[in-house]
Amino acid sequence: MMTICSARPAPQSEATCVPSESATPTTTDSIAADTSPGPATDFVGPATLDIAARPVTLPGALPVGDTDKVDVVTDMAPGGGAVNMAQAYRLAGGTDYRLGVITGPDHAGRLLMALVAAILTNVRQFCTAVRTRLSLLTPLDDQARVTRTWTERCTIDTAETWAQVEGWLRKGRRLVLASMTAEQTDLVEQIIAAHNGPVAMRLTRSQCADRERTLALAAGCDLVQLNASELETLSGITGDLVAGINVLRDHSIHSVIVTAGRRGIYAYFDWAGGWHYVPAFAVGVVSSPSKCGDTVLGTFFAGLDRGVAARASLRIAAAAAAMNAAGLPHRGGWDELAGFAQQTAMVPFAPTPVSRRRVNRQQITPTARRWLVPAGYLTGGAALVLMALRIVQFMA
Repeated sequence: MMTICSARPAPQSEATCVPSESATPTTTDSIAADTSPGPATDFVGPATLDIAARPVTLPGALPVGDTDKVDVVTDMAPGGGAVNMAQAYRLAGGTDYRLGVITGPDHAGRLLMALVAAILTNVRQFCTAVRTRLSLLTPLDDQARVTRTWTERCTIDTAETWAQVEGWLRKGRRLVLASMTAEQTDLVEQIIAAHNGPVAMRLTRSQCADRERTLALAAGCDLVQLNASELETLSGITGDLVAGINVLRDHSIHSVIVTAGRRGIYAYFDWAGGWHYVPAFAVGVVSSPSKCGDTVLGTFFAGLDRGVAARASLRIAAAAAAMNAAGLPHRGGWDELAGFAQQTAMVPFAPTPVSRRRVNRQQITPTARRWLVPAGYLTGGAALVLMALRIVQFMA
């Protein structure tokens, strides 16, 4: 097992880094680069052609099937975990990276590669999928507050992909596996076993559903990243992210990053002082929650390659994810992300999500309203009586 970065900070006690309800963990590490950069980073995984469409109402005389609406394409962009991570890595100031894209040999694959080449460099295409994976995003209302996403599942030829990826691997470089599904576990096992260097993996929902095999697979990686719901599926523990991470540690997975939305980022690194917690940044309205997990991992590795400490890299990664979620413009560069992190407030530490559901007073009938206050007093009084009985029983 190799360390995910070349620098190995002195370990600190686990108790000083575990998030607690009583105090908000803070980050004090410098976000400036030092003189000990880590290994360069390679990203590989299937890519997706993301198509944004908007329903348009046709004239009444031109019905299409049983509806008068059609989806009109408004935008197309490259997607997929590997592409998203490489783009986040570049926007964070990273330069020494390579991207391996798994696509199909069809027209969509050629269009996808043209879009990728327009924003990224050092790209290698592996035409080993039956066809290029497409993802259609369509708003369900005029304000685009609710959207529906349809993603086509495509089969990848494991033997052909391995034959191409094997010659692409470089000794000593960090390799990040992204967007691999449970059906591609055989390919992932071959890559992990053959690569002579640190390996990180962004787990997917389908991988986490295959619990036993994924736990064994992740134990062979130097770092894994997943979101809160995926951690619950993989660990079998609901509502406690720290306990879920400890389950993974019990299965020899020693470095974990968990992205939990407004609850922040939870991480454990055996090579960087144990537990780390970074609160989320308060950005108001969230316009695009997708790609945030990929943005965190890509930015985090850009920080490590600059020689920035792990906890400070997580903080800047949280800032990049917040900018992505809010749809804020990002020209690129580590200094811009650092400035955003210093000027933007963080969400107060709250490991347990708080329900924001409220009851409208007008929905309560007058009869029920007259009984609410007496019922509240009765419930509180009963609780006090039971507490007093327990105290008496304990003293006896």
